[in-house]
Amino acid sequence: MIKMKIKTVFLSLVIVVCVCSGNRAFGQASQGYDLWLGYDEISNKQLLREYQQATSAIYFQHEGAITKTAHDELSTGLSKMLDRTPNFSEAISSTSTMIIAKKAHLDKDILPTVENQFDAIGAEGFIIKTVPYQGRTILLLTANGDIGILYGV
Repeated sequence: MIKMKIKTVFLSLVIVVCVCSGNRAFGQASQGYDLWLGYDEISNKQLLREYQQATSAIYFQHEGAITKTAHDELSTGLSKMLDRTPNFSEAISSTSTMIIAKKAHLDKDILPTVENQFDAIGAEGFIIKTVPYQGRTILLLTANGDIGILYGV
């Protein structure tokens, strides 16, 4: 009986400390959107430069409400983390550093690098990987459908 009370008091104390600690893992961001998807600016300057370079020319194929939501979420997240507005382009080009597109819209030079993976990911899965494209390496996010793109972002 006494052991049970001690365990209950200890557990209650642990919960109170965790809630009141202000630790990010327990909700330092205290309201709304930031409770779910809080984006902190990257403080490591070298990593920040690498991420800014990797996202300097993003082609995002979007059509419809689901992929527009994914586009907007990516834009919000990158803006907050990288302290600048992402540069989205309307077409894949030789300067693209990131391509986000469904399988049906992938460039003929990119598709063979991931084609054998689409059956395994199903309707809601996604693929994120670096792939060779026009003599350099880019980041690719692709999926069979809109939900996969949303989940990947």
